[in-house]
Amino acid sequence: MEITEDKWVKIMGYYAEALKTSMHCSIATVDANGKPNVSPIGSLILKDDFSGFFFDIFAGTLSKNIDLNNNVCILFVNTGKLFWMKSLYKNRFGKPSGLKLIGTAGDKREAAEEEIESFRKYH
Repeated sequence: MEITEDKWVKIMGYYAEALKTSMHCSIATVDANGKPNVSPIGSLILKDDFSGFFFDIFAGTLSKNIDLNNNVCILFVNTGKLFWMKSLYKNRFGKPSGLKLIGTAGDKREAAEEEIESFRKYH
């Protein structure tokens, strides 16, 4: 699916809501033997240009796998009790309960000062 600006704005909104409730998302990668690995990570920041970045502080396997294969799958879920109770009561979700993004990770690099400040702002 091609992501348009309107869809990206919605994705960023859903992500912000999910981050408030669960404080992390999951990033899936594949190791050298083709085995999948899922890492919970609390530092993903989505940007206005249809991209994002994260700080790989604790997840050593994630970084190693991306070096071998830069394909990633990111999953974030709104785990808020109120969100789920409303949805169960109405017997439907008014908004997605979570989203899965599939893409590729770029090359590792030092974080820009604006990225560090963005991370501090949201965490």
